[in-house]
Amino acid sequence: MSLWSDYQATLKSVDVEEPVDLWLHRPAAFVLVLMLMPTPISPNVVTLASIAAGFCAAFAVVSDFSGHMPLAGALVFLSAVFDCADGQLARRRGTSSRFGRMLDGSADLIVSMALVIATAVLMWRRHGDDWQSGVVMGTVLLLTAVSCSHHTFLYDHYKNIYLRFTSESFGDNDQYDAACLRYEKENSNMDLVSRVAGFLYLVHLGGQKSALRLYDRETTTQLMNLPAYSEANAEIYRRHALPVLRHWRSGFGFGSLVFSIALALGFDAVGYLVVLRLGIYNLYLHMYLAPKQRRASRAAFDELGLSVEELENAPTPQPS
Repeated sequence: MSLWSDYQATLKSVDVEEPVDLWLHRPAAFVLVLMLMPTPISPNVVTLASIAAGFCAAFAVVSDFSGHMPLAGALVFLSAVFDCADGQLARRRGTSSRFGRMLDGSADLIVSMALVIATAVLMWRRHGDDWQSGVVMGTVLLLTAVSCSHHTFLYDHYKNIYLRFTSESFGDNDQYDAACLRYEKENSNMDLVSRVAGFLYLVHLGGQKSALRLYDRETTTQLMNLPAYSEANAEIYRRHALPVLRHWRSGFGFGSLVFSIALALGFDAVGYLVVLRLGIYNLYLHMYLAPKQRRASRAAFDELGLSVEELENAPTPQPS
């Protein structure tokens, strides 16, 4: 197997991969994967390294030494590389697990929260001359953080449902209701780390479901209730969904968000990130992308002969 083929085997479908991941984060992560393959280091340890790099980046943001912002940007980029490497290492070894997915989803949330808090502290130190300006800055940062979370939640959903229809080997990714039942069932037997990871994973899935209900009621959050893979269904869904998915993957995923944060911190230009994400991205989302996606979702489910209402109201599958 060539090195390129080996690299491709660690990826998800290129239909859903973000360009910044495909051409930047994942190649760097693949080098790390090759180094880790002969070692006993697990993908979960790599996930913890991603969290550690994110915390170090947050600490650099609130520090006051020369070059602290470029260092913060570099550490955010390193966190993104680790975040890609954990899944690539698991796919390379064939050791993907539900706990690994839970920990990975939790890591994204933890790092994001740490960076938002650190940025708020930085802005307060620089511009918080009075409580009114502090309230304004805090509100703007909060709205930006919520908007960014909606962007990534939406991309994650459309990525997952696309893979559910078009990939025969797509795993049993959780949906919120089933994950809640599993957490309640297994909570008493979990260690502390598993409990925290499970809780944060539920926050992640719940946020995704809530965001989806705001933007697109023409699709379903109940992926486990969808019919089994078939080539006919895959062709139908791909034809309707892929043209819109290209927009989502080009800038709305977590990899794209983290890269923009790394640049904004590295060049000490957080204001530009706010304008981009809170202003331009939301205009594009509300005026063009969300309506286009709703039309694509409706057309796909109509041609597939599936009722979104029936899928949403179907009994929640029991956790395995």
